[in-house]
Amino acid sequence: MRIRLATTADLPLLQEIERAAGEPFRALGMAAIADDEPPPLAELDRFRRAG
Repeated sequence: MRIRLATTADLPLLQEIERAAGEPFRALGMAAIADDEPPPLAELDRFRRAG
């Protein structure tokens, strides 16, 4: 398996992953966590550029 740095094109996909990762919390009565929005694209891009 090869791990690479994220690209700008990956950022919307990372938001989708964040949303999907929150969904199991809904079944545990923790809807507030499931409803929490992922970081905005600009913030994710700052993280991406920082490495």
